[in-house]
Amino acid sequence: KKRATTMSMGDERQIEMRNKMMLFGLLIRRIFDEEKGKLLERLEDANSEIRELKKVRNEDAKANEKVVSIIASQKQSWLKERYRLRLQIEALMRELRNMEKRKRKSFTELQ
Repeated sequence: KKRATTMSMGDERQIEMRNKMMLFGLLIRRIFDEEKGKLLERLEDANSEIRELKKVRNEDAKANEKVVSIIASQKQSWLKERYRLRLQIEALMRELRNMEKRKRKSFTELQ
């Protein structure tokens, strides 16, 4: 029996088609890997931006907390001053009423 060393035309086409499919698969894989790399880079950039924004937000929150504390302290100070002035005004009003009473009493005694 003699072995056939030549391939049929169909076999050649099949091999050529398989080779083309392998090249196409490699090309698709390369494109996929490049796109995947780009997407991973964009994802890392987005994550970095998120971390930076969280840091800024945290710093802003601390600054806001400080401002609120300062305003609350100032308000407390104003309230104490207002209370002190109210007591002073009430004391002066009592003194003024007492002076008026003494003045009327003196005036009636003079008559």
